[in-house]
Amino acid sequence: MAAKRKVKPPKPRLDLPWTELSKAQQNQLYTNALQAYTTGNGPNPATKAEFFRAKVAAKA
Repeated sequence: MAAKRKVKPPKPRLDLPWTELSKAQQNQLYTNALQAYTTGNGPNPATKAEFFRAKVAAKA
């Protein structure tokens, strides 16, 4: 009997509007922003709450 081939799950789409992202995806975007800031490639995202508020306000 042949072995079944495993299919990778689809990659999460991080280009969705902020309110449609899961909490884990929102946290991943904040982590990415912090990483960019620490390497000197982005602005300071401030605190998580301020970052989330800015994202929600940008959508509106």
